[in-house]
Amino acid sequence: MNHQVVNDLVFGTDYFWRVKVQHFEDLSDWSEVWTFTTTNTIVLESPENGATNVLQCPRYAWEKVEGASRYILWVDSDINFSDPLTVVSDSAYFQCQSALEKQTVYYWKVRGQAGASVSNWSEVWSFETEGYDGIDENFENNVMQVYPNPNNGEFTLGINSLTNTICHVRIVDLVGKELYQKDINCSAGENFEKLNLQHLENGIYLIHLQQEGRSVTKKLFIK
Repeated sequence: MNHQVVNDLVFGTDYFWRVKVQHFEDLSDWSEVWTFTTTNTIVLESPENGATNVLQCPRYAWEKVEGASRYILWVDSDINFSDPLTVVSDSAYFQCQSALEKQTVYYWKVRGQAGASVSNWSEVWSFETEGYDGIDENFENNVMQVYPNPNNGEFTLGINSLTNTICHVRIVDLVGKELYQKDINCSAGENFEKLNLQHLENGIYLIHLQQEGRSVTKKLFIK
């Protein structure tokens, strides 16, 4: 099947198209006329609308629109966007660079741009940032994940960090004996560290994570 990409179309516009074939000096008749309408709204993906316990430094994501050269993101604690944080992104996502306020409802929306054409704003979605102090199960799941768990001693540690910082990881047995420790250079957002502890015996261990005054503990199951 032959195809041709046409750039610089305008958002929310009806277009008509047809094709004819040239063979040396011979031309076919025109094809049927088909029509299509370009998209005019960006579809949001995450953080999900109404989500709670969202990290203070979330990753915003939306559906990619073919032909869009960039996206404009607004984030504000005021639903009327009286003083929004404005971000311009070349990709269909944005990883925040500075922490939002704790336990605060934020509203966000996105629009696309292609050349001089700008789409309508997306729906307005909202989320509430985390408000935990100390160790909490939901807080743990947001900040640190272990997968697979159980495992054979090889696993990936996922860490969500508010800022660029050092994440201190310790693994101890159930009586508190330290068996492993490592300082990880964490960037703001999602971080992934592969660990190999196959020298440990099968059993239950505790992973302690400390970063910027926050402390999280999670069980590690080695089989």
